[in-house]
Amino acid sequence: MPKYIDIHCHLQNVPDPEIVLNSAEKSGVVCCVCNSTYEKEWTKLLDLSKNYSAVKCAFGIHPWNVKDLRDRWEQRLTEVLKQNSEFIVGEIGLDKYKPDMDLQEKVFCAQLDIATRLKRTANIHCVGVWDKMLHILKERGKELPPKLIFHSYNGGVDIMESLLGLGNVYFSYSPLVFIDGHNKLKESAVATPQDRILVESDSEKVEEVIKVVERLAEMRDAEKSDFIMQVYENSKKVLGNG
Repeated sequence: MPKYIDIHCHLQNVPDPEIVLNSAEKSGVVCCVCNSTYEKEWTKLLDLSKNYSAVKCAFGIHPWNVKDLRDRWEQRLTEVLKQNSEFIVGEIGLDKYKPDMDLQEKVFCAQLDIATRLKRTANIHCVGVWDKMLHILKERGKELPPKLIFHSYNGGVDIMESLLGLGNVYFSYSPLVFIDGHNKLKESAVATPQDRILVESDSEKVEEVIKVVERLAEMRDAEKSDFIMQVYENSKKVLGNG
C-alpha cells in the first residue's frame, strides 16, 4: 500500500482523534503533523503525540493570534521544543488580511530565530504579503531554519522560484488544488520541482492528502505510484530533524 504523510493538519479540536487516525492509517496515512495556532494548544498537541504515534507536532504562534501573546512566550516555546526534539516550528507567518502587521512580523522573526537556533523545520503561513516575506528571509542570509515549508502554497511561479533560491524550501499543496479559479496556484503546482512537493489537509480530514497527491500527479501528468513515493520521501526529509 502507498504511504502518505499529512504535513499540515489540525487535530486539536477533534472530539475523538482515534477514529480519525485509525481510518487514516487504514488508508495509508502513516503520519500527520498537527500544527498549533496559539500557546494554549501546546498541551493538547503534546497529549496527542503521546497517545498516538502517528501524530507529530509543530509548536508556534499563528499570525492571527499574535495579539494574545503572554510575557515570556519565546522562552516557553524554546523550552517545549527543547523537550521534544522530534517536533518542528509552526504554524508561523504573516497574513495581510489580519491586523497588527508590525507585531506579526516581530513574532514571526522571533520564531524564525528559535527554529534556526534549534535547527528545526519551520511550517509557514503566508497570505498576501509575499514581497515582505521574501525580504525578511533574504535579509537573514544563512540565518534560517534548516528547512522551510510554505503551507497551502498559493503564490505564483515567480515567487516560488525566488523562494527556491533560499535553499531547502518546500511547497505544500492542500485541497485548494480542487477549487476552480486558483490558476496561479495550479501553475505553481505544475512547476514545482518534484523533490520539493508536499501535501496537506490543513484540517482534521487527514485522509484528504490522498486525493490531493493524486490530483497533483494528474495535473503534472506524472506516473502516480512514482509521484506518491516521491512526495512521501520529501515529507520524511523535512521531518528529518525528528
